[in-house]
Formats: sequence, structure tokens, C-alpha cells
Amino acid sequence: MNSERRGWRAFLSVLSSKLWLFLGALFCVIFLHPAIAIESSLAYFSQETGDASTEVIINISDDSGLTEATNATSLLQQGQRFYDAGQFRQAIETWESARDSAQQTNDLTHYVASLNYLAMTYRAIGDWDAATQAIHQSLDHFQSIEISSQRDDWPLGPSLYAQSLNILGELQLSMGQAEEAIASWERSEVAYQRDQDYWGAIGSRMNQAQALQDLGHYRQAQMLLEDVATELQQQPESALKALSLINLGSILQVVGNLEEARDLLTQGITLAQTFQSDDERSVALLNLGTIYQTLGDIEHAHQSYEEAARSTSNPTRQVEAYLNLFKLAIAQKEWESAETLATLIQAQLNNLSPSRMSVYAQVNFAATVLTLSSETASSPNTPPESLQFVSNLEIAEILSQAVLQSRQLNDSQAESYALGELWNVYEESGEYDWAYHLTQQALTISQSVNAPHISYRWQWQLGRIQVKQAKLESSPSDGKMREAIAAYSEAVNTLKFVNRDLLSTNSEFQFSFRENIEPVYRELADLLLQPGATPDDLNQARTVLEDLQLAELENFFRSSCLDATVQRIDDLDSNGAVVYPVIFSDRIEVILSVPGESLQQYTTFIPQEDVDAALEQLLQSMNPAFSDRLRLSLSQQLYDWLIRPLESTLSQHHIERLIFVLDGVLRNVPMASLYDGEHYLIETYGIALAPGLQLVAPQLPNDQIPQVLTAGISEARQGFSALPGVAAEIEEISQTFPSRTILNEAFTRQNIENQLVSANFSIVHLATHGQFSSDPEQTFLLSWDDQIKVGEFENLVRSRQSEDSRPIELLVLSACQTATGDKQAALGLAGFAVRAGARSTLATLWAVNDTSTAFFMTRFYQLLNEHPEASKSSLVREAQLSLIQHPDYNHPFYWAPFVIVGNWL
Repeated sequence: MNSERRGWRAFLSVLSSKLWLFLGALFCVIFLHPAIAIESSLAYFSQETGDASTEVIINISDDSGLTEATNATSLLQQGQRFYDAGQFRQAIETWESARDSAQQTNDLTHYVASLNYLAMTYRAIGDWDAATQAIHQSLDHFQSIEISSQRDDWPLGPSLYAQSLNILGELQLSMGQAEEAIASWERSEVAYQRDQDYWGAIGSRMNQAQALQDLGHYRQAQMLLEDVATELQQQPESALKALSLINLGSILQVVGNLEEARDLLTQGITLAQTFQSDDERSVALLNLGTIYQTLGDIEHAHQSYEEAARSTSNPTRQVEAYLNLFKLAIAQKEWESAETLATLIQAQLNNLSPSRMSVYAQVNFAATVLTLSSETASSPNTPPESLQFVSNLEIAEILSQAVLQSRQLNDSQAESYALGELWNVYEESGEYDWAYHLTQQALTISQSVNAPHISYRWQWQLGRIQVKQAKLESSPSDGKMREAIAAYSEAVNTLKFVNRDLLSTNSEFQFSFRENIEPVYRELADLLLQPGATPDDLNQARTVLEDLQLAELENFFRSSCLDATVQRIDDLDSNGAVVYPVIFSDRIEVILSVPGESLQQYTTFIPQEDVDAALEQLLQSMNPAFSDRLRLSLSQQLYDWLIRPLESTLSQHHIERLIFVLDGVLRNVPMASLYDGEHYLIETYGIALAPGLQLVAPQLPNDQIPQVLTAGISEARQGFSALPGVAAEIEEISQTFPSRTILNEAFTRQNIENQLVSANFSIVHLATHGQFSSDPEQTFLLSWDDQIKVGEFENLVRSRQSEDSRPIELLVLSACQTATGDKQAALGLAGFAVRAGARSTLATLWAVNDTSTAFFMTRFYQLLNEHPEASKSSLVREAQLSLIQHPDYNHPFYWAPFVIVGNWL
């Protein structure tokens, strides 16, 4: 081992100090090929050429006026070849020469085209300032052009103007300016239409859909993409139609519409084969394989990756396909196949021409092997020692070669990506000082180029290294742990600026979020909540947990447009206490916030696997068929972990309400059912759930008589059972408050929207099947002939907004439930509550008995009518107590799942 360590250290010693890490998807199934990125939909050409590349961002065609065999034309074409090969610095140098040449000859058309190329390539290497400057210089030449006019004397041609606008929109979206991006793409669409360029207009519309999705306008984005898909189907077969179908499928993959993406990619692949567009077909097959793998169809994923390797003569693309097969073999524990692929990949890596993609291929292979190696000691499912595919020395050689190639290319991002894995080699061998040194250099450079999406990973990495260094000390110093906390804190702060880019990267990012973002928050909270935590530590830990709640919801919606304001319980509710329970690997920590007091910490040491097992058993025991003794025992166990240590403090401060900010699987557990040995928790306190105090704005009830919109489905629909109690439930509500009713076949998306627009309802009561899930596509309400997804429901609610509209004080989701087997399912409930814009949401964690639900709802509205000044949490509590006192409904199955989310006052 020592000789091998000396060997790879010799390789590493040649590396310079100016090193930084590109974010690259180290553990994703495929590379982020340009056909997946947003610029892919800029690749629409003025004429069908049949051999156009998906990576071309601006076509050098006669519509741009680039027909003369000038020096600038030659340079533009040469630069495009560099770009297609992933040699971005060489492309920039060539296009800068083309720009200068065109400027010297007053060739305005070539000059503008050069600027457009430069803008996109500067963006590719992360030089935002240069990209922005170049595209604005390009657009300055079009300021006097009025696109809507019917003029025929365009000095540069509308397509070139449209291309400039497309690139501007892409830059704006990348910088979080989605509304500005939409405006730019709408203008580019008009310009393409003015030039009768159908394919360019289609590309601009796809881009608009991306930005609408980023803003949270899911329904609009979906409708736009559906219209594009319909139009494409009506077009005659061509190479550009194949490319458009592939790009559209890739966009739908990004926004999570996997089934439709699969169908469009499949169609595009078939068409690309007809027109011999092999490289585009190979890229589409890689994307298709990813979709199949995400959907759990391993056989078809394997077939797609194999076909991707066969269908292209591009050696880099072949390596990509083999890497996907390699990772798939590892995931399936097919060790012999993995070993064969490792040997094949190593041989092919040595033959790749230097390019960004070849560097990425080398680093992805090294990262995969290193990750597998780090898991070997702790997992029985890793391969036997005889099948350890690549030695540390070989990994060092691969990474060193990648670094050298990236330097030859003068590609800083590729160099940083390659170098970023080198710390892993040092860390693997226990040489933390070298790992720290590399990481610190990387952080310095990433910050110097204003790349927060890179910096957070370096900051997180520094924190992890410092924790390991501290644990190696014979007498661990507080100073080293403080340095680790500082590094983690910087990572969390940096993440606040980059979530938009991270959360909209690809359709698998929910998994990546749990791997690459969520741990940053959890590991920092773990460090802050060690024994002897100071008051400042506790305050920071609470903030971190609040930030995690916000980040989870932003990831759920794949956008970061949630408004958040930090608030204290003192400012919200003088009789309430906020409880933050969080589960770590070795313990449960509870932070308690009561008005007028410093935060308090309570610790229970217990392995996480024991906690998870107990919570799973508790949820199962809520079924009335299970033993009451087992259920009460489990409920008391959870009470002892979460509430028992808090009892004296709660009593001392005369607390009436507990507001839980729950973490992870705890969200699925009804806190009302916790048992102290004599009473349930709901019998002592009002209970509410909050997705963090940053996202709630509690207000006391107003004295206006509520106007109620009631809607429901009592009959069996779309495979869901009938809810005969719904009709009686709605009838009882209408007898208590002024109401407007929509029932059964009248319960359609359009009718709901019409009613919300027509009147200022303060309460919206929806009695229909629904499901909450950690997947927004699986979070929905059932209408008569459709499913209303969480993002679509938000759009319905927004339709009522006007200057004189009243907010929805209460949204009631009766008969909904969390998705079976989804440990993060209640995240969908929080998502519905936040996105609906209602101040409070009353819902159920599981589908309750139809009759008992009607009983609960009737009682709740009676109490609301009798005590309009009462807090909503107290009204829910009283309705639950009515069920507890009812001989038929006193089991927690009937009353425990009712929860109030958001404003509990």
C-alpha cells in the first residue's frame, strides 16, 4: 500500500496550485450533454441541412447572410468545429479572430454572428460578464429594428436577430431572470415567424416553456409543450423534425414528464435513424435510458445504453454509453459485467481526443470507481476484493491525464472538474492535509470567478475534511470543529444563491438533492447540536432546519420562487411553542422555542434504525385491526422521545399550542396521537404543522362571515371508490355558512376556476380523493374527469387574484391521503399548503372513514360558526375531541390524521 501511495502521489505532485471544481454530475447516470441543456433548443436552423448537429447553437446558413467565402466565414466554421468537439477556449480564440476580421472589413453580419457565438461559449466556460457583454454588443446593432413591421429591408435578417434574442434569453434564465427570458424568447419567436422560420419559432416556444416551469407556472408550461408536440406531429418527416422531437423529449424529461418524454424520444430516435442522424440518435438513446432507469425499467435502460454505443461512431459518445452501462451494472450488483466494462472504458479513455467531454468521461469513470471503493468497507453488497476494478494508482493516472488535457484546452471548468476528484484520492488514503490544501485552492478560484454552484461543494468538502481531521486528534480541539462549522455555514449560505440552477437541472434531481444538497444542512445541524451547544449554536441550528424545510419545498417544485421571511414565535403566538425534532444517525434532537425564552435543546441517544423501525410500526398500528396495546406502547415511546423532556417547560410557560416543524419521516406521523400513558397529546394541546416559520404568516381570524366554496365527488371515478358521505358533508356546511356547491360531474377544473374568479370565497372546501407525495407529479386532487396536480391547482388559485380579492383563509382537503410507501409523502401536503396561497390548510394524512370524516367536518364548521374568534388549531382540536368521545370513532385511525398546516391562529 505504501509503495502504491508513493506512486500516485508522484503523479499528483505535478499539478499546479490554481485549481477549481466544476459542479458536474459526478453521480448522475448520464452526462449533461448540450442536447439536454437549455441551449439545445436554440439549435434550430433556418434551412433543413440534414446533417445539422444538435450541439450547434447558431447555424452558419445563408439566412444569416454567411454565404461568401470570406475569412470571417472560414473562422466561424472552424470555431464551430472546436465548439462541437468541446474545445471551448480554442473556439473562443477562433471566434474572436472572426469578430476582429469582420470588424476590420465592416462586415456587420459576420461581426454579429461572431458575438453570438462568443456569448454562448463564454457562458459554457462560466464567464458570465463576458457572455453578457458580447450578447448586448450583438443586440445593440438591432435597436432600430421594429420586428412587428412588415418591412422587407432587414439590414441583418430577422433570423440573426432572433438568434441573438434566444441567447440573451438563455443567459437571463441562467441568472434567475425567468420573466425577462420569456420576454426575450417571445420576441425571438416573432422574429422567426417574420422570417417564416418554423423551426426557429418552435425552439423559442420550447424555451418559453422552460422559463414558465422555472417560475412555477406549470399549467401554462404544460399547455405550451403540448401544443408544440401537437404541431410537431403534423409536420412532414425530416431531420429537423427528429431533432425537435428529441429536444422536446429532453425538455419534458427535465421538467419531470417522463412518460411523455419517453414517447417523444422514442419517436425522434426512429426518425433520426431514417435520416442517418447517428449522433443525435445516440444522445437521445442515452436520455431514454436514463428515463427507463428512473422508471425502474432496467432491461430497457440497458438496451438503450447498448444501442447508444452501437449507433454512433463518436468515440466520446460511445464512452458515455459504456459509463452508463458500467454504473447500471454496479447498481444491479452485476460484478463480472462491471469488470468487463471497466477494462473496456479504460482502454477507450486513452484513445479519446482532448475535449471537455473526454475530460468529463475520465473524471466520471474515476468518480464512480472511487465512490464504489469508499463503500466497500461498510457494505456487504460491494464486489469482492478480487473485483476491485481500478487501483488508486490507475485512478491517479486517469485524473492527472484529465487535468493535463483540460490545461491543453485552456478549459478551466474541465480542469476544475478533473481536479475536484483528486481530493477524493487523498481522502481515500487518509491524507487529509493534502485533501484540504487542494480543496482550499479550488474554493479560492471558484469564488474568484463568481461560481457559487461550485463554491458550495468546496465549502462543504472543507467542512467534512476538518471534521475528519478533528476526530483524528488525540484531544479533539474545539477550534477545528469551529472551523468545520464555519465552512458548512458558508456552504449553506452559498446554497441560497444557487438553488434555482440546482433544482431545475434534470428530472432526477430529487434524488440528487438528497445526495448533494440535503446532507449539507443535516451535517451542519448535527455539528451545531453536539453536547454543550451554545445559545448561538441553537439559534443557528434552528435557522438551518428552517432553511432545509424551504430548500426541500423548492426542490419539490423544481423552482426557488417561494417567499420567505424569518419570524420568531414571540411575534406570532404568545401561547404557542415551536417544536423542531430532527433525527440523526445516533440520536434524536429536539429544539424548543417558547416565547420570551432562549432556545432549549433536548437529546435522546438512540440509533436511527431503531427510530425508523418504531415509526414504521406506529403508522401500521394506526389500523384498527392492530393491537391497541402495541399502538399505545409505540405512541408512548415516541412521546417519551419528543415531548416528555419538554413537559416542565411547557407547563411553566402555560403553553396551549404546539407548532411542529417536522423533519423527514416524522411528517407522516400524526403528532396528535402521541400518548403520555394516560392521555393523547391532542387532549392537552392544540396542534399545528408548519413548513417552517419562514413560510407562515399567522393572523388572527377576522370577524367577517365566511363565504364558502364547497366541491366534491361522491361517486366512484377513475378507479377511486365512492365517497357517499360527501353529499351529506357538503349539505351540512351549506346549512352553516353561505355556500356555493359543485358536486360530481360539475366538479371540473374549469368550473373550479370560474367559481374562484367569480367570488371572494374565504373558505374553499374540496371533498374528493387526493394524494400527497414527494413527487409533485403524484400529488393531486381528483376532479370528475381529470387529476389536478399541485402546480395546476396553484394556477387555479392565482386566477382569482385581484386588488380587491380576499385571501383564502382556509383550504380544506377532505379525503386526501399520503402516498403509500413514500417516506417523504407529507412533503406534498406542505407543498399544497404553500402553493395554494391559503393562510391555513386542513387536510388528512390518510383516507379516513367516510362517515367519520363527515362527522368531523360538520363539527368543525359548527365550532367555527359558534366561535369565529377562536384559533383554527383549537377548532380542529375540539372537533378531534368530539371524535374521541364518540363510541364509534374514538380510535386514532378516525381522528388522528386531521392536521392544520400553516396559520394556526
